[in-house]
Amino acid sequence: MPPPNGSGDNISIIKSIYVASQEAASRRASDILDTVRLEDEQLERESVSITMEREQERAEFDAERARMDEELERAQKFAT
Repeated sequence: MPPPNGSGDNISIIKSIYVASQEAASRRASDILDTVRLEDEQLERESVSITMEREQERAEFDAERARMDEELERAQKFAT
């Protein structure tokens, strides 16, 4: 018995819809991966920036501590 008229068209339409949905899902997954990659890169930049800022603050703290130690040493010498 031959297939009814249009059944080949129906199969073709179903395949087209399936392929289109698979392509859309693939593009969406790719977009999500790109977004995650960009966010990871941003987090890494922020982490590096925070680390550099912390190191700068530590250096400033150490310099101030050394200056205060020198002042204290001079004051103690002057007092004796």
